[in-house]
Amino acid sequence: MACRYYSGQVSEEPNTQNLITALHNLENFRYVLDFNNFNEEIENMLSDFNMPKPLPHKQKSSYTRPNKNECDLIKRFNRLDIELFNAWQALQHGINVGDLFDINESVD
Repeated sequence: MACRYYSGQVSEEPNTQNLITALHNLENFRYVLDFNNFNEEIENMLSDFNMPKPLPHKQKSSYTRPNKNECDLIKRFNRLDIELFNAWQALQHGINVGDLFDINESVD
């Protein structure tokens, strides 16, 4: 769903062009929070706006982790979203994302 929403093409099946558009659009966002570092990301964003720090987020819910077959199914149906996430992370680390795609179009 990420490629659909960030590309603005919600009603069509995502493709590589939607992925490129989504990545371009993400580059124009003022903030994109990395949930792997959620508390730190929130603190940094709020600091930039001179807002008080929130209480830390505590994961109170639990769930049964998906098994390997379920994980494979999730990955298959979210392939482009995973590629978008990986490309966004690469950009955050200064990696040329044009090398990540098997396409001739530039994403920078």
